[in-house]
Amino acid sequence: MKVFALEAPETFDGLSGWAGEIPVVVVNALVSADRKRLTTLHELAHLLLKFGESFSPKAVERLCHKFVGALLMPKDVFVREFGGKRVQVSVNELCDLKLRYGISIAAIMARAKDLGLVTQEYSIRFNRRSKACR
Repeated sequence: MKVFALEAPETFDGLSGWAGEIPVVVVNALVSADRKRLTTLHELAHLLLKFGESFSPKAVERLCHKFVGALLMPKDVFVREFGGKRVQVSVNELCDLKLRYGISIAAIMARAKDLGLVTQEYSIRFNRRSKACR
């Protein structure tokens, strides 16, 4: 696989495709390391996973993000670190996880939501009000 970093506008995350038989991923060089890591793995998911025609583009994107979360923080590790089902999470806890695992707070909250450790409503509210450590 070839991975390229390209200086691009903030609105560009990445893309993937094939150059003959070589998988290629392009990521934005101007974003944080955790964002590059997430985007690279997300694009890898597009290359590795086979989605049927019945999957909408939105569903494919959601599944690729879930793939990344499971790869970066497997369920048993995540539950141990996050502490099980929660009704409240502090920014300091999330900053600590971000630093230890190299993934964004938004990705941590998405993983917690996907595993049913926080509600979708709490995850949305938290992400709206929290800008720390991003």
